[in-house]
Amino acid sequence: MEGSLPHRERGRGGRVESGSARKRPATHRLAGKKSITPEDFAGEALVPCTGATAAWSGFWRLEPRPGGRPAPLGPLVVDTFEDKLELIADGAAVAVLPAGDRRGTLRDDLAVVPIDDAPPCQVAVITRAGDRDPLVVHFRESAGRFLTRAA
Repeated sequence: MEGSLPHRERGRGGRVESGSARKRPATHRLAGKKSITPEDFAGEALVPCTGATAAWSGFWRLEPRPGGRPAPLGPLVVDTFEDKLELIADGAAVAVLPAGDRRGTLRDDLAVVPIDDAPPCQVAVITRAGDRDPLVVHFRESAGRFLTRAA
């Protein structure tokens, strides 16, 4: 996603770059692959979320797609991430997520496969300047450790 982060307050921020991964039902034709490219799932429906801006939705749909076509959207729009996982598990759609997002790995009916040639995701951790709360410090350290692309 191009542009600045939508946070304008002065504070302390950091960006962590992570690769992308695609979530699909464990029985999907690409579920057993070591990795895939955006072309491998160019015709697959993605689940849009309510309230997402066009730029945000385009980023998560990896637009522009091969040939300049927009990514096909699924038949349903969801309000929560859990609803999205249910649609994916039912085989109605797929999703693109940061590689460090492990929520889908808690389910046996979903598969996560890395996407080659996808732009890195940027995750921002923004705190108040000088915030020494131990929870904040540990969260920033954890984000840096767990949300980065494996070398």
